[in-house]
Amino acid sequence: MVAGPSAFKETIALPYVQASDKVRLRSKYKRLLEEERLRKWVDYVARGSSVTAQVYFRRSGRVCEEKGLLPSDLLNKDEESLWNFLNNLVSETEIKEKTGGYTLSVFG
Repeated sequence: MVAGPSAFKETIALPYVQASDKVRLRSKYKRLLEEERLRKWVDYVARGSSVTAQVYFRRSGRVCEEKGLLPSDLLNKDEESLWNFLNNLVSETEIKEKTGGYTLSVFG
Protein backbone atom coordinates (compact mmCIF):
# COMPACT_ATOMS: atom_id res chain seq x y z
CA MET A 1 0.00 0.00 0.00
CA VAL A 2 1.36 3.41 -1.00
CA ALA A 3 0.88 6.32 1.36
CA GLY A 4 -1.16 9.21 0.01
CA PRO A 5 -0.30 12.89 0.23
CA SER A 6 -1.95 13.21 3.63
CA ALA A 7 0.65 10.85 5.06
CA PHE A 8 3.38 13.46 4.64
CA LYS A 9 3.77 16.21 7.15
CA GLU A 10 3.12 19.64 5.79
CA THR A 11 6.28 21.73 5.55
CA ILE A 12 6.09 24.80 7.70
CA ALA A 13 7.96 27.82 6.39
CA LEU A 14 10.06 29.39 9.08
CA PRO A 15 10.22 33.17 9.13
CA TYR A 16 13.54 34.72 8.16
CA VAL A 17 15.55 35.57 11.24
CA GLN A 18 18.31 38.10 10.85
CA ALA A 19 21.70 37.24 12.22
CA SER A 20 21.61 40.43 14.31
CA ASP A 21 18.53 39.03 16.04
CA LYS A 22 20.56 35.99 17.08
CA VAL A 23 23.59 37.94 18.24
CA ARG A 24 23.46 38.73 21.91
CA LEU A 25 23.85 42.45 21.83
CA ARG A 26 23.32 43.49 25.41
CA SER A 27 25.16 46.59 24.45
CA LYS A 28 24.14 50.12 25.23
CA TYR A 29 24.58 50.66 21.50
CA LYS A 30 21.78 48.30 20.49
CA ARG A 31 19.63 51.23 19.38
CA LEU A 32 22.15 51.82 16.60
CA LEU A 33 20.75 48.72 14.88
CA GLU A 34 17.80 50.86 13.83
CA GLU A 35 20.12 52.03 11.04
CA GLU A 36 19.42 49.43 8.35
CA ARG A 37 22.88 49.51 6.78
CA LEU A 38 24.59 48.98 10.14
CA ARG A 39 22.21 46.13 10.96
CA LYS A 40 23.00 44.49 7.61
CA TRP A 41 26.71 44.81 8.34
CA VAL A 42 26.22 43.12 11.73
CA ASP A 43 24.19 40.40 9.99
CA TYR A 44 26.99 39.86 7.48
CA VAL A 45 29.69 39.60 10.15
CA ALA A 46 27.52 37.37 12.35
CA ARG A 47 27.18 34.81 9.58
CA GLY A 48 30.87 34.11 10.10
CA SER A 49 30.96 34.52 13.87
CA SER A 50 28.41 35.92 16.29
CA VAL A 51 31.17 36.70 18.79
CA THR A 52 33.10 38.70 16.19
CA ALA A 53 29.90 40.55 15.28
CA GLN A 54 29.38 41.48 18.93
CA VAL A 55 32.95 42.76 19.29
CA TYR A 56 32.89 44.73 16.02
CA PHE A 57 29.49 46.21 16.86
CA ARG A 58 30.53 47.25 20.37
CA ARG A 59 33.76 48.86 19.14
CA SER A 60 31.97 50.68 16.33
CA GLY A 61 29.40 51.95 18.82
CA ARG A 62 32.14 53.18 21.12
CA VAL A 63 33.82 55.12 18.30
CA CYS A 64 30.52 56.69 17.26
CA GLU A 65 29.84 57.68 20.86
CA GLU A 66 33.33 59.14 21.36
CA LYS A 67 33.06 61.15 18.14
CA GLY A 68 29.44 62.22 18.72
CA LEU A 69 28.34 60.54 15.49
CA LEU A 70 25.60 58.22 14.36
CA PRO A 71 26.43 55.35 12.00
CA SER A 72 24.41 57.15 9.33
CA ASP A 73 26.76 60.15 9.67
CA LEU A 74 29.65 57.91 8.67
CA LEU A 75 27.74 56.09 5.97
CA ASN A 76 26.72 59.38 4.36
CA LYS A 77 30.23 60.85 4.23
CA ASP A 78 31.81 61.33 0.85
CA GLU A 79 34.82 59.16 0.06
CA GLU A 80 37.45 61.78 0.94
CA SER A 81 35.82 62.69 4.27
CA LEU A 82 35.48 59.04 5.20
CA TRP A 83 39.11 58.38 4.27
CA ASN A 84 40.23 61.30 6.46
CA PHE A 85 38.06 60.09 9.35
CA LEU A 86 39.46 56.55 9.15
CA ASN A 87 43.03 57.80 8.74
CA ASN A 88 42.63 59.92 11.88
CA LEU A 89 41.11 56.94 13.68
CA VAL A 90 44.11 54.78 12.77
CA SER A 91 46.46 57.49 14.06
CA GLU A 92 44.52 57.77 17.33
CA THR A 93 44.52 54.02 17.91
CA GLU A 94 48.26 53.86 17.20
CA ILE A 95 48.85 56.56 19.82
CA LYS A 96 46.83 54.44 22.27
CA GLU A 97 49.07 51.51 21.25
CA LYS A 98 46.16 49.44 19.96
CA THR A 99 46.95 46.73 17.44
CA GLY A 100 46.12 46.95 13.76
CA GLY A 101 43.56 44.18 14.31
CA TYR A 102 41.76 46.34 16.85
CA THR A 103 41.58 49.23 14.41
CA LEU A 104 40.33 46.96 11.64
CA SER A 105 37.64 45.54 13.90
CA VAL A 106 36.16 48.97 14.52
CA PHE A 107 34.74 49.14 11.02
CA GLY A 108 35.68 45.67 9.72
